Amino acid sequence: MTNIRGVDPTNSPRPIGPSLITQAHQANPTSQLADDTVEISLQARIASKLAEIPPIRAGLVARVKAEIQAGTYETPEKLDVAIENLLKEL
Repeated sequence: MTNIRGVDPTNSPRPIGPSLITQAHQANPTSQLADDTVEISLQARIASKLAEIPPIRAGLVARVKAEIQAGTYETPEKLDVAIENLLKEL
């Protein structure tokens, strides 16, 4: 049978702290300490953008639909504003 020994207190696990990292760097001074990085997944970026979209204004949508169906939505004034905005973008 195998002899299983208990935990050796002189060789117990120790947390990695600044002193151990410094000691490791001093032992090999040419090594670079790695910078921490964070990578955001595509799904998280999309979810973040979706959260920025304002809520749908149901009342406004219903009013515009009714105006379109009634033929009163497109007015010369609205077309002039749309043309002006388009020209500003160009």
